Amino acid sequence: MNTKEVLGVFEWLTLMIICSRCGETRGEDEFYIKKNGKRWSGCKACHRAASTRWRNKNLECARESSRDWCAAHPEYYRQKRREWYLRNQEQCKQKARERRARIRAQ
Repeated sequence: MNTKEVLGVFEWLTLMIICSRCGETRGEDEFYIKKNGKRWSGCKACHRAASTRWRNKNLECARESSRDWCAAHPEYYRQKRREWYLRNQEQCKQKARERRARIRAQ
């Protein structure tokens, strides 16, 4: 067996890590990596859940930080809004039609 064959055999192996929050065993690609190169102790799913919980508990603070970020990065924000609109263009047009129909009905 040459080196290439050996590397091919072990290519599928990934480091399995136990999440400190949910206790499940997950692959190393299921954990965020910090700037210093170390991994977060919780998996991506736990991280997203904790982030959502924090946002729901601190709505005003979350809105304020989002507003500040958008003001600091206007070009990126406009680009992302444009991309979102292009992906959801039909839904946006349908909502506008419904809104105009409601206004006319009043």
